[in-house]
Amino acid sequence: MSFDIAEIERRLSNLARIGTVAEADYAQALVRVRSDGFTTEWLPWITRRAGGDIDWWAPEVGEQVLVIAPSGLMEDAFVIPALYSNSRPEPEQSPDRHTVRYANGDVVTHDRSDGSWFIQCAGEITVQAGGPVTIIAAGPVLVQAPSVTLDTPETTCTGNLTIAKNLAIQGGSGGTSTRITGNIEMIGNITVEGSVNASGSIIDGGGNTSHHSH
Repeated sequence: MSFDIAEIERRLSNLARIGTVAEADYAQALVRVRSDGFTTEWLPWITRRAGGDIDWWAPEVGEQVLVIAPSGLMEDAFVIPALYSNSRPEPEQSPDRHTVRYANGDVVTHDRSDGSWFIQCAGEITVQAGGPVTIIAAGPVLVQAPSVTLDTPETTCTGNLTIAKNLAIQGGSGGTSTRITGNIEMIGNITVEGSVNASGSIIDGGGNTSHHSH
């Protein structure tokens, strides 16, 4: 009888354990967890999806996790990441904000109270789409980066376009020209390297045209 009670107590103590990841085998998607001086065998961790859609976000060594052992049997146990700790506290204190802070300093935050998104990335951002990409925003969209490349055959701006600094237009390949349709108003000097051909009049501030004679 005493053996049965001891076994029941052992299983009860194993049902749920809080511990920290001691080792990780990412090739096998397994971790070992240390809890109360005891280190588990290699255990799988819970992920959000592992079917036709699949997710990967691996726990790290030192991360606080929960070990669940059905019926108290550690050979059937699995790991649920993760719990906040004193060394790794929560990144937000609002239920309206969903934030991911990466170890390298990158941040992704969505605030449902105003619908805003904030993305901070130390490296490159690549968006690859098989169809059109449409950005619809009720307010300003700010992109700060060393350079931005739009690799697309067609780019359409349906509203006003303001360029605060220099504009360089390169014609198409094979000697084709770049066509700008509509009226253009420029404030400042214009320097042209090459000929200027006009089907209409060219009038300066004094009312002179390109056809005047001295």
